[in-house]
Amino acid sequence: MINKPKAGQCWPIWSTFLMCFPDKVAFMLESVSSPFQIPAQNAIEILQVHQMAQDFRREVECREQFAAYCDWYDRTALQHQQEWAAMQKDVQLRGYFRRNRS
Repeated sequence: MINKPKAGQCWPIWSTFLMCFPDKVAFMLESVSSPFQIPAQNAIEILQVHQMAQDFRREVECREQFAAYCDWYDRTALQHQQEWAAMQKDVQLRGYFRRNRS
């Protein structure tokens, strides 16, 4: 499992992909001698690796968005709890006015 970078740091998607799938990337780089002379089978494999990289990038973005949402939710829940605790300490004016009517 890859450790999450510390706050303020991030890894480029490509380097993360390299760490997760080094054999695929090595094969892709070894199979191409010239960018203009790619055999059909190698081209298919290269496109498959490219598609896998795109899928990986989308997955990383989705997880980062979910983590950001979870952080926002936690901050909002904490703020609401603090507001609720402050409201519990407030003077109950409604009860004060009801007692005066009786």
